[in-house]
Formats: sequence, structure tokens, C-alpha cells
Amino acid sequence: MRLLPSLLGCLSYTACCIAAAEYSAPNTVNELRDALANLQVELVGNLPVPPVSQLHIKKTNPLALCPTACKAVAYIKKNIVSLSGTPTYDQQQNQYWSLQQLETLPACRVTPKTAVDVAVALLVTEFLQCPFAVKSGGHAAFAGASNIQAGLTIDLVNLKQLEVSTDKTLTKVGPGNRWQDVYNYLERRELSVVGGRVGDIGVGGLTLGGEEDAAREFGMSKED
Repeated sequence: MRLLPSLLGCLSYTACCIAAAEYSAPNTVNELRDALANLQVELVGNLPVPPVSQLHIKKTNPLALCPTACKAVAYIKKNIVSLSGTPTYDQQQNQYWSLQQLETLPACRVTPKTAVDVAVALLVTEFLQCPFAVKSGGHAAFAGASNIQAGLTIDLVNLKQLEVSTDKTLTKVGPGNRWQDVYNYLERRELSVVGGRVGDIGVGGLTLGGEEDAAREFGMSKED
């Protein structure tokens, strides 16, 4: 079996990084609309966000505008926002490994299906300055690692793409995968890669700062 290089192509929070690198935080509603237009996101009607003159509230209570952020993301991108009390929200909350994370209750959960969905969520949270967390596998043990009380949680569970390059030297791995998904996919192609020791660990978190048994021999798995 062939071992792929320890650095995986397009791994982990690539979508988030692209969004952060290409689009600075909008300061006005018009700038937000322009940034969304750059993402080729078509809007119908007015965005459900307050004018800048009313955003002073965020300085005294950073979480005050998080419900507005949830509504705005839901307005811009359909079917990716789950509000507290809905079956989808509850089901997603139960996917955490630790009780501390499970008991942390965000204002809403966003489950992007594309990199553009991630970028939209980041633009809105930046504009309204709503604190957010990002979940890959949700295995961290402490509250706030990949969930946030009364804020906005971006759950990458739907970003599960897996693709090996033609020359079989790189693999594109979506951050919603667990390591067992990656190992099974590569094993069928007689390949492997440095990754988590436990198959149920999420790809994103470990790649950003985890450890692997094979790292000493083959190098660390990391996001570039």
C-alpha cells in the first residue's frame, strides 16, 4: 500500500480560509451586498439586517445580533440554517463527543454545502460581529471548541468530498469527513495517509493541531 504525502491538498478549513482571504469584513449593508455579489449570490429584496446606525448594540452585547445573523444567513442561503427547538438542530447537537459541547447551545446551526455557503456565513457574522464556532468532527472535550453558547455554529458535516489526484500524490478531503472515511476511501485505491489514530476523529480539528502515530516516520498531517 502506498502512503500519500503527509500534506493533503485542499484539506480541512480551506473554504473558510478562501472566504477570509478574499473578502474583508464589510462595514456597511452596501459593502455586504457587494461582497455577496462577488460570490455570485443573487439577492431578492432587502437584507434582513439593521442599518449601521443601529449596530452600536453589538459593542455592549456581542451576542445581541446573533439571532439577526441567523435570519440573514437563512434568507441568503436556503435550507442550511437550523434554529433552536427544531428536530434538525437537536439532531446536530447530539453529534458531539463530550457533554460540555452538547450542552452548549448556539442561536442557530449553519450546515454549509459549498465553500460559498461558508463564505456567506462568515460575511454575515463579521458584519454583525456575532461570535461563531466551527465544527468538523466535534471531538474536542471542552465547551467552546466547536460549539458556542448563543452564537452561530458552522457545522461542516456536509462538506465530505474525497478526491485523489490523477498522479495519486494528493487527496482533496472535505473537512466534514472522519478519518475512517478517508482511510476506507484510500484503502480501496491501495493508498493511505498520515491521520488520526481513532477513526471517528474529525479531519479538520486534528489537521489544525492534532497528532498521529505515523508522524515521526512520515511527517505530520497539516493544513497549509
